Amino acid sequence: RDFCLSRGLGDVYKRQQLKLVLMKGETIQKSVSVQMPDGLFRDGRIVSVESTGELIRQTMKEHKIHCRDAAVVIPYAASYLRNVTMPKMTPEQMMYNLPYEFRDYISDELKKYAFDYIQYEKAEEENEILAMAVPLETLEDLRLATRKAGLRLRLAAPEVSACETLLYRYLLKHPDVDAEKEYGILDLGSNSSRLMIFRGYRHQVTRTVEQGMDRVEELLADHYHIDIHLAHAWLLSNHEDCVHSEVCQDAFSQISVEIMRALNFYQFSNPGSQLEDIWVCGSSMATESMKERLRENVDVNIRDAVEILEGMQGNGKTDLNSVCFQAVGIGLNHNVTLKNKCINLAMAGVEKKHYALAVPALLVIVAGAGAIGKFAVADRLIEVSRQQSAVSSLQQQVDAANAYIESLGDLQDTYAHYSYQGFTMDEAGYMNRPEVMQLLQDV
Repeated sequence: RDFCLSRGLGDVYKRQQLKLVLMKGETIQKSVSVQMPDGLFRDGRIVSVESTGELIRQTMKEHKIHCRDAAVVIPYAASYLRNVTMPKMTPEQMMYNLPYEFRDYISDELKKYAFDYIQYEKAEEENEILAMAVPLETLEDLRLATRKAGLRLRLAAPEVSACETLLYRYLLKHPDVDAEKEYGILDLGSNSSRLMIFRGYRHQVTRTVEQGMDRVEELLADHYHIDIHLAHAWLLSNHEDCVHSEVCQDAFSQISVEIMRALNFYQFSNPGSQLEDIWVCGSSMATESMKERLRENVDVNIRDAVEILEGMQGNGKTDLNSVCFQAVGIGLNHNVTLKNKCINLAMAGVEKKHYALAVPALLVIVAGAGAIGKFAVADRLIEVSRQQSAVSSLQQQVDAANAYIESLGDLQDTYAHYSYQGFTMDEAGYMNRPEVMQLLQDV
């Protein structure tokens, strides 16, 4: 089964990236990373659902990515994560009590949030869990954006969940490795970096460093008196070996020192910590230089996160890299089974639709007619039986019709776009007429 995965809907990046990975099982078929227009995200929220959905759709079309289901990494800036220990209780009781674990962290009304959890260890009297809270508005935006792109949102989980799945798979592939060993995953973001620490595959803590790769671009732009966007392009292409210039190397050192402080604080707070390995995920030549500075300042093994993706290369044309590291992990949530259920908020806040409300009433009428008819002539019993068969046949038709309607997606919005909402002259120039004819037929 194929899944299209979108990532890059996380931090409030100055230059956000959309990262798509097409997977089949545990195999990476394609991976794409594209620059996003400025202003699509603010404070972890999608500003323009329409534009984001269109960007995903166009990227999939350009890179010939064909699939129907999507798994999305929930923005870190719009979510709350907590490692908590709770008394032993049923799943229903757990979901009822979960919101109260966040009341000291969420200033807004708790009813505006969706909650989920993953259970790590089940002791006799208590459970160790990773709990998550996400605004319902954020989840609705993600659903609408993927729907605009022609996708169905099947899974939505935090980046921690994606990393846990990758680590779980890594430990399965390496049975000789200590399952209780500590690991770190460093995500080098644009305006910040996050160091996630795990014991085995279980999340322990996340430390945010308020410096990211944007700092390198800012110093590069100031030093050479160029535009920040041009500095970004220079860094990606390593223009005139600017990555190894003194100004860039100083910036790398500053960031690595901040990461070292975050790591030292964790080790000070956890005296028994034996963290030895940190995997780094990121992109461009700058990431490699960043690793070198980290090796100089941090007393742990700095490794490339691509090592965790070993054995997932689909064909000779697919190069493994850590750019779409978390997008791969979120897709594996459907294929690598953890000891307990995974966090999934894809359908949180969506009310179940009841299409056949008239059928129960009809059944009551038929049952009443049967109760009266049993005292009448035999032909009435035959009629009741015939009507019950008709009800069953009609129910099958209703189910088939509802399944067909669901398979078509949100035709109303698509039709509105083609008819009177935002249809530009440029779009008219390359409009796919067979698609439009099919749309009219579906409507």
